[in-house]
Amino acid sequence: MIPLHDSSLPVDDPPFPSRRLGWGIFALAMVILVGCFAIDRPVYEWFHANWNINTRPIPDHLKLATRMMRSLEDWGENIFIACVLYAMWFLDRRHRSRVVLLIGTALLATLPVELVKRVVGRQRPDQTEGRTVLHGPSFWNEGGDYQSFPSGHTASAAAYSGSLATFYPPLRPVAVGLAVGCGASRIWKERHFLSDCWAGGSLGFALAFYFPRLVAVRRWSKNFDEWASSLSSSSAARPISIPGTPKKEGETPNPTRQVA
Repeated sequence: MIPLHDSSLPVDDPPFPSRRLGWGIFALAMVILVGCFAIDRPVYEWFHANWNINTRPIPDHLKLATRMMRSLEDWGENIFIACVLYAMWFLDRRHRSRVVLLIGTALLATLPVELVKRVVGRQRPDQTEGRTVLHGPSFWNEGGDYQSFPSGHTASAAAYSGSLATFYPPLRPVAVGLAVGCGASRIWKERHFLSDCWAGGSLGFALAFYFPRLVAVRRWSKNFDEWASSLSSSSAARPISIPGTPKKEGETPNPTRQVA
């Protein structure tokens, strides 16, 4: 049994939900996933009929939404989250372990996503005109055409957003909106089905919710934050050598003067 509470640790985050509630949420997510499979093709056909940029000009009333979709897709790319990590490291100096936890959560999401992609071998909707085609295990790349389920972009975006929502509750609406937008952009570009994005997003959010709340992880975070704080304090207190300036008029300057 994994302990879910340790009274010696600071309570910065809400506690785990009960196991019954956790299993209930999991069951609901699975039911919704089945429903997503059922409407995958109608959703694809709607996007294809209205927003397919490869076969028709973009209508004027959709141009702004199209630009937003392109930008939201980038939230699932690691290069853009580097700016967020940089800001977290220097602005939230008391909780620098959160930077490491966010990276760890994203990496944890990547492993099952890549495994399931290669085991299921679902072909992408832009290759099948919206039909579900499963090729089974396909561990070779195949150019990525057999790696539709689940969506890696959406899983990464949800891991990032879920971590930010866990650490900084006021950011929850924006963080969740960014993850949902990233998944919608992948459906719009016909690189993923709705069910792909729901599965990837659910996995990313679940890891972001549970991973930082594990007692072992929180204990490590506390130790890391204390170490980072002591390191910063020792650096700030280190004497700085400044070119010598005479203490009094007419006095010969020292080579260096130590300033605490």
